[in-house]
Amino acid sequence: MLLHFDQEAAESFLLCVDAKTGAERWKFAHAGTSSTASTPCVYEAKGVAPQVVLTTRTLGMVAVDARTGARVWDLPGLMPKRCIASPLVTPRGLLIGQCGEGRAESFVYAVRPGGAGRPPEKVYEVVRVGGYVPTPLAFEDYLFLWKENGWVTCLRAADREQLWSERVEGPYYGSPVCVNGRLYNMTVRGDLVVLKAGGKFEQVARIALGEGSHATPAVSGGRMYLRTFSRLISVGGK
Repeated sequence: MLLHFDQEAAESFLLCVDAKTGAERWKFAHAGTSSTASTPCVYEAKGVAPQVVLTTRTLGMVAVDARTGARVWDLPGLMPKRCIASPLVTPRGLLIGQCGEGRAESFVYAVRPGGAGRPPEKVYEVVRVGGYVPTPLAFEDYLFLWKENGWVTCLRAADREQLWSERVEGPYYGSPVCVNGRLYNMTVRGDLVVLKAGGKFEQVARIALGEGSHATPAVSGGRMYLRTFSRLISVGGK
């Protein structure tokens, strides 16, 4: 189990503990100068030990060995603003990191991971088009960027070519999830919005949940769970 503490403190850290006993396995300590709410992701590739990837304003993007906590590679200075959204891995193995401040400033970066003596490489950046709080989503060859104010943009993940950008009434604090080729996200007012996850914009549905939400839909065991301010709604399954 991984716990990331990154605050304006003398020492921040990524901690790995045994999920059954709570015993510490390793600790990756680093400076903390700007608070981060970003959740690390795990990068796995053939012939490479699993890596835990962090995005923070202090470190930029950094990968540590998931087995030992040793630093594998980093791109210091990559993230000029606060990191709220989590990094992710595209199906073709690019790492996507996002940072920003408020609703105006947003920076999205695509990084080719380092390994086997090869340094990491920034492949491209996208300025202002992405969001600040919602985490981007990669599906097939597409990268979907979701802004708090409801602008949703679809790019080709490999080269950032924009395929469409449309306003989907919000605002949003949750992040989209993808199920069976469709994107699901919840508005602050409490609407579940469903879009087609493809190269052409299509809004499939908008369903009023009856109460506001700041949460991200969760999917497990064939069910979708939707958390509003006072209720937990289960959809699907037997």
